[in-house]
Amino acid sequence: MGNIFRNEQAKLVKFEELIKDTNLSRDDIAAAIHEFKKDFQDLLDQVIMLTKVSDRLQNKLDKTNDKLNLTNDELKKTIDELTLTKINKKAKVVAYIAVVTLFLFSEVVIEPSIDFVAQSIYIGLIFKTIIAILIKPIEDLFEHFMLKRAGFQFTKNH
Repeated sequence: MGNIFRNEQAKLVKFEELIKDTNLSRDDIAAAIHEFKKDFQDLLDQVIMLTKVSDRLQNKLDKTNDKLNLTNDELKKTIDELTLTKINKKAKVVAYIAVVTLFLFSEVVIEPSIDFVAQSIYIGLIFKTIIAILIKPIEDLFEHFMLKRAGFQFTKNH
């Protein structure tokens, strides 16, 4: 325990030596017991005070830790929202590139083939309508794969 309790250890050694001494008078024993009781009371008072200080510090530490945990949770939520927004934007860009590619493919390859075979403008319009209807599902599909690839944890809201 080192130097912190040097005085207390010395008092305890002194009291132990007094107990071993068989030549002490009743008054000497009573005085030694009274001094030991006084020293013990001083130590007890110090322990009580230190315990109160320690309890207050622990309460402050607990409150600070709770605040940190709350802030950490809010920060994680914000990071998740930012990640979701970033991935959502990327998914939209990729989806629109895919839709434009499909549209161009339709214009360059499919429509000339339809015109050559069926000679009907309605089939090309139907195909373009299908592409337009598929914009949102394609975007959602890309967003899902990007979120999964980023390791995003899915909740009921996403």
